[in-house]
Amino acid sequence: MGQIVGGYAAFGGLIDARPVVEALAASPLVDGLETPFRGGVIEVPAGAPDTWRYVVTLIPETMQRVGTDPTFGLASPDAAGRAGALDYLRTVHAAVRSAEVDVLAVELHSAPTRTADAAAFADSLAELAGWGWGETQVVVEHCDAWSDAHAVEKGFLTLAEELDAAAGAGLGVSINWARSVIETRDADTGLAHVREAAGRGLLRGLMFSSVSPVVNEVSAGWIDAHLAPSGHSAGPEGSLLTPEIMADCLAAADDVWRGFKISLPSRLGAEARAEALLEMLAMVDAATS
Repeated sequence: MGQIVGGYAAFGGLIDARPVVEALAASPLVDGLETPFRGGVIEVPAGAPDTWRYVVTLIPETMQRVGTDPTFGLASPDAAGRAGALDYLRTVHAAVRSAEVDVLAVELHSAPTRTADAAAFADSLAELAGWGWGETQVVVEHCDAWSDAHAVEKGFLTLAEELDAAAGAGLGVSINWARSVIETRDADTGLAHVREAAGRGLLRGLMFSSVSPVVNEVSAGWIDAHLAPSGHSAGPEGSLLTPEIMADCLAAADDVWRGFKISLPSRLGAEARAEALLEMLAMVDAATS
């Protein structure tokens, strides 16, 4: 099974991403990209092979909209905020149904921050699940839940609440390792979340990003900055994800799409960035074996 590469993190800051796209396209380990839906379009880089599949993430635009309107979200207890999120999903649905690329999955989220309501989210999922998505999976990507103990990155619903809502709508979930660990600031949470979702038969995708508790070259501590793991040439100080943890998560995940999303230092040009991504592909592949 090929891997899904987090494209917007990999290409971020590059004026011309084509050399990186070409390097990935030449690897038999790549199945496609995780790419954003922004500005009404699914972002597909120039030069991408026709055979690639896409996991479309809504998190960049969701967070942008939450920043403008704190009531926006599929889990909003505010009627207008939830209606706005459903209208946004209708534009996503139209784009997916008319897409000229193979959309493997759409990742949506239980926004808004802090005020997310599980019942409102369940109602939203039940509604949008009935629109008809063809072969495209609709999944809830878990992000860190609200915490009164420390600063949050997203502050959405708990995984248990999302699993209940997804199950009720006949949908699944995806796990990003770092986003689960950020929630509790405990490295064991990533594997625990994979096992919880897989145990209920709802896990559809698994993406590897790391996080560090300390300030490093890429970010401050406990920031959702898509760090490379320990053992990778670009893994920063304190990176908590290890090859052993990846292997344990993959063993628990069964037959789901999997891949990674890592941001690399801005000083790296296209050639160095491509080498770092190929290195990460090899690490995930080794962990899968």
